Amino acid sequence: VGEKTLEIRPCGGPDGVGYCKGGVCNGGLDGKPPAKVPPKVGIEGKAIVNGCISKETIRRVIRQHLNEVKGCYEIGLLDKPDLDGSVQLTLVIGIDGAVTGTKIGSSPLGEPSVEQCIAKKAQHWIFPAPAGCGTVIVHYPFSFVPAGEN
Repeated sequence: VGEKTLEIRPCGGPDGVGYCKGGVCNGGLDGKPPAKVPPKVGIEGKAIVNGCISKETIRRVIRQHLNEVKGCYEIGLLDKPDLDGSVQLTLVIGIDGAVTGTKIGSSPLGEPSVEQCIAKKAQHWIFPAPAGCGTVIVHYPFSFVPAGEN
């Protein structure tokens, strides 16, 4: 009687690490301070698509997985709270729509653990099968900015 219930929910990181209370993520990894929430993850420049899947379709599928990319960045913020920059992800999409290869191109972000995490996550993405044109290669840029910066 008279007790308040405190709502605690997962922060939404890739491993469910940390908990949110009042919009602030508490409880970082290994006693490290929590990451700023929410960081900005956006698209820098335009996607380059070599193949017959439309840019709009590519964009739609990647946006469905944007939280995975954001989760990789949030892990990087635990070690470097001011981490910002961009990453160009190259995807090779096979004839069945599955990603058959990933590579990080130019990366002013300069944080290999974040880059590898993004490439690893992208290996599991599924796109619509290209209609009779074979393999599709996509170069997709992401930009990263910590919370509180423009």
